[in-house]
Amino acid sequence: FDLIIICDCLFFKEYHNELIETIKFHLSINGKVLLLQPMRDNTMNLFISKAQIYFNTELIDNYCDKMSQLRDIYRGDPNKYNYNDDVHYPILLIMTFK
Repeated sequence: FDLIIICDCLFFKEYHNELIETIKFHLSINGKVLLLQPMRDNTMNLFISKAQIYFNTELIDNYCDKMSQLRDIYRGDPNKYNYNDDVHYPILLIMTFK
């Protein structure tokens, strides 16, 4: 595939290697992966450390003005919204083959 979109699939660290192998198998040589995922107790960083063996990675925190505005609102009153960036705010990870 030229484009693979993955959302919220990194929570279970024990499946990171299988996910990487699946991406490697299905992504075309010039393809791109767009992965949206909260950092969630460092699961995103653990995945990136494994994925960087095969892929170029780019993390983008501010990928959408509307999402950033909403995050600012929710951060403004975390008790009212029970909001936590680590759990609720998806970060965009872009991956391409090295």
